[in-house]
Amino acid sequence: MHICVFCSSADTINSNYKALAFDFGKWLAENNFSLVYGGASGGLMDAVAKGAQSADGDIWGIIPKSIIEKNRLSTIPNKLLKVDSMANRKSLMKDVSDAFVVFPGGYGTLDEFFDVYAAAIVGEHNKPIFVFNPDNYWQGIITQFERFKNEGTAKNTTDNSLVFCDDLDDLKNNLILIK
Repeated sequence: MHICVFCSSADTINSNYKALAFDFGKWLAENNFSLVYGGASGGLMDAVAKGAQSADGDIWGIIPKSIIEKNRLSTIPNKLLKVDSMANRKSLMKDVSDAFVVFPGGYGTLDEFFDVYAAAIVGEHNKPIFVFNPDNYWQGIITQFERFKNEGTAKNTTDNSLVFCDDLDDLKNNLILIK
């Protein structure tokens, strides 16, 4: 089963999040999940990939040429797919992955998250999406989603395609349930 992790590649991100990402990557490999991620160096991307690598995991990096040109290509993946654009990266990630996990991140992480969630809402896929929410990192998004529903600007979905997980054990347990 291929688990796509969206996360920050910024080296300035909280070191606690890096430790959590490393532990999660290691756990994925130990439980025979393949990691699919952005293939860039730095931040949580390096941490999750190094975690998977430490347990001899199957690691797929999908990276656009614009990030390669910034010298951000990771050497960790054992399968590296180079694409022309961020849009192609997201499309390929959606195609090859069985589930998505959103770790703390910035604009790119939000873009990837909203892309897969919007695609799920309109029925393009029925793959689960888990948002890892340590220290209430995504509370602003949760609040905004509630506002969407309260003001009628978004469908009030009752499906279980989107699950917020406050701790790593909760995230792991949810993934085991879909395996």
